[in-house]
Amino acid sequence: MRVAHPHCAGIDIHKKSMTVCVFADQDNGSQPAYHKRNFATHSGGIQELSAWLQQHQVTEVGMEATGVYWKPVWNALEGQYGLHLCNPEHIRAIPGNKTDLRDGTRIADLLA
Repeated sequence: MRVAHPHCAGIDIHKKSMTVCVFADQDNGSQPAYHKRNFATHSGGIQELSAWLQQHQVTEVGMEATGVYWKPVWNALEGQYGLHLCNPEHIRAIPGNKTDLRDGTRIADLLA
């Protein structure tokens, strides 16, 4: 797979929490590293998320558009990262069991 975004993140957002997976491509050609974490969706959690993404040198963020819960996260991250909104139907179309952590990983893989 050709990697377009070597440091990106996928976020699966719900009403009170979000599951985040950072995809970090290794320059030496080995398997990419995945860093996974949960955050609250209140303003403090979103600030923690932004700091964590900066720590991992993330440049692009993909998030699943579930209801309106993605909007505060989008507004807080806008201007700091390239943002991509993913249709949940496209994420569900990928084979495998659906879990929040797996969805975040799938979004990060697709974005990479």
